[in-house]
Amino acid sequence: MIGMVAFAVDVGALYQERRELQNGADAAALAIAEDCAHGTKPCTNGQAMTTADSFADANAGDGAAAIDTIVLNTGARTISVAVSTERSGGGTIFQPFFAQVVGFDGTTVHAAASAAWGFPGGLATFPLIISECEWERETNYGANLHSDDVLPPVGTPTLLKFHTGNSSQAHDDCAAQAGQDSDGDGRMPGGFGWLDTGGSDCVADIDENDWVDTDPGSSPSNGCNASDVKDEILNKIIFIPWFDDLDGNGANGEFHVAGFGAFYVTGYNFGGQYKQPQGGVPCSGSIRCLEGYFIETELTYGDLGGTDHGVTIIKFTG
Repeated sequence: MIGMVAFAVDVGALYQERRELQNGADAAALAIAEDCAHGTKPCTNGQAMTTADSFADANAGDGAAAIDTIVLNTGARTISVAVSTERSGGGTIFQPFFAQVVGFDGTTVHAAASAAWGFPGGLATFPLIISECEWERETNYGANLHSDDVLPPVGTPTLLKFHTGNSSQAHDDCAAQAGQDSDGDGRMPGGFGWLDTGGSDCVADIDENDWVDTDPGSSPSNGCNASDVKDEILNKIIFIPWFDDLDGNGANGEFHVAGFGAFYVTGYNFGGQYKQPQGGVPCSGSIRCLEGYFIETELTYGDLGGTDHGVTIIKFTG
């Protein structure tokens, strides 16, 4: 019985050592990815080693952990960190309390973590798509995005009107111009439109550079009921794709996805029951509109590989 208790104590201590090392590796990988993504510190091997050492030591119960390897690939935007046991008094062997009696002198415990950073190349989104032209116009090509630190943001919100496919209904600088209309049909409207969900739920799976089917009409997509839309988007940040061109119309219409961004919704009028906030709808009559702010923010999920429209993904990859 005494032997079993001793074994349990040693195993528990070994698992605690492994847990501390893994926490340190995880924290180091995310911190380096964060620094590289936002430029808060140099994205170099030397700085990565300094950051990793700091986080690994901070998560160790005795304040010490060894950095085995750092693999920083700035081209692929990836970081891998491997750590192992380091005793505060020297040495790299985790020593058991009791097992030495039976000849086990300890072992070196290892842990590793990998992370990546970049911009969304694919997301499951609310089935609404906004003109890239509107994003460029309202944010000065991304220079004037609102921070997600204060919500709702300070200042006058943006009001986007439902696109009609007619350039006269868009902002003058969001009508199709020479060299900007890839299929040459003269139709690259501003505003926003709805995406086909297949009718099962209020979600669209989107990849950058895809052509995605429209959902005809100005009402929300199939699968989106009024209460769900309110719960999902009002006074919240939603992640949505941008389009830079439109081909066809109605049931045969397609948007070309140029990227993904974030929008904090303060109000909308999509017709019928789809009006919020009650008593303060941002537009009326037959006009369909979306009100809010273009946001700069961060995600911990989604497919990487897209372009920068204000949303950065920083996530574990291993």
